[in-house]
Amino acid sequence: MFLYISSYEDLELSPGVEKKIRGQVKAIQVVFGQYALIYTRGKDIYFEGKLKEGTEYQKIAIGRVKNVVSKITYYKKVLDFLMENMTINPNTYHRVAYIRFSLADSYLLRIIDFLKSNHWKVVLEIPTYSFISEWKQAGIKGLYKRLTFRLMGMTLLKKVDSIVSIGSKPVIPFFAELCSEKTIVISNGIDVDSIPFSVERNDKNKGVLNLVGVANVAPWHGYDRVIKGLELFYKCNPSPSLKVVFHVVGEGPSSSKLRELVKIKGLENIVSFHGIRVGQELEYIFSNADIAVGSLALHRTGGGNPLKNREYCARGIPFIYAGDDPGFPKEFPFALRISSDDSPVSIEEVLEFYKYLVLRFPDYKLQMRRYAEEHFSWDKIMKKVMDSVIRGDG
Repeated sequence: MFLYISSYEDLELSPGVEKKIRGQVKAIQVVFGQYALIYTRGKDIYFEGKLKEGTEYQKIAIGRVKNVVSKITYYKKVLDFLMENMTINPNTYHRVAYIRFSLADSYLLRIIDFLKSNHWKVVLEIPTYSFISEWKQAGIKGLYKRLTFRLMGMTLLKKVDSIVSIGSKPVIPFFAELCSEKTIVISNGIDVDSIPFSVERNDKNKGVLNLVGVANVAPWHGYDRVIKGLELFYKCNPSPSLKVVFHVVGEGPSSSKLRELVKIKGLENIVSFHGIRVGQELEYIFSNADIAVGSLALHRTGGGNPLKNREYCARGIPFIYAGDDPGFPKEFPFALRISSDDSPVSIEEVLEFYKYLVLRFPDYKLQMRRYAEEHFSWDKIMKKVMDSVIRGDG
């Protein structure tokens, strides 16, 4: 039996996070067969799966998070539901609960106690190893999370059986001596089969090079570096033979600042903001993309393990990123790795990269897709996690 408890983030506003969770759960079904999932969509908390062994699959609302204050009670509502409804056949051999961490909370501690008293192994996933650095940039909400983690974080980490960390072991002062041995480091994965792919290259607008960035736009995406790079490019090349444009897809805390920056730089005809796009609208934008833009400013948060790079790779779209990504060797030919700082992106370098790629690797899209299948499948990544948890070495 496998239980996945997401954090209280609204998956309706975080399609990338929902893709990740769905991919993980789909992979886990291969190991366990039966699963249950608890998550938030809109203002509703949902349970999806089987309430009891031998019953039918259900998707039901189990509570609501009406405002910021009620979000704090998320784990209480989850605990109440589990205590009232979850029953497990005592003969069930493997019981694993996988909790996506976002807040150290007294009710989360009680959930863990409840599960362990019923012989569950509890795994805590830390979505980014630099989460404390990110909290420092998140205002009052971040301050609240830091305070609760200071009060309850050590107890939380001690209670769980295993910790899954994305990319690297978490940067926590007491972490090494407390629970380093029970940490499983994984790369961000994707459900490759669910990501659309076409071997055809975009030749619709031969006089235009389309850069596309898709994100819940935040400071660490570094899209300001692209905008400043475009300003310099057009100052030096007022009428370039190949026009370069940038499409920003998604909304987030940095969206308004980026729009203002584009206005100040006079790039309204070069940079387009599409807002949140899903389904066919998003696929249309991707079908016109020549180069995707990954995270260009992870140094602002202390690092990370971007999921989008993997999705771009699975789509067969060459991409730009900054710093280190353990999923891609430095010599990976289908991505342009730039400096990890705040300097403008060199659009000339981007153009040279693309021209060389097209000439040197005419089948680059197919090669990128194969690389994603071999390295980023959640099936392979989650099997590693579950094997470790069940053996007891994680």
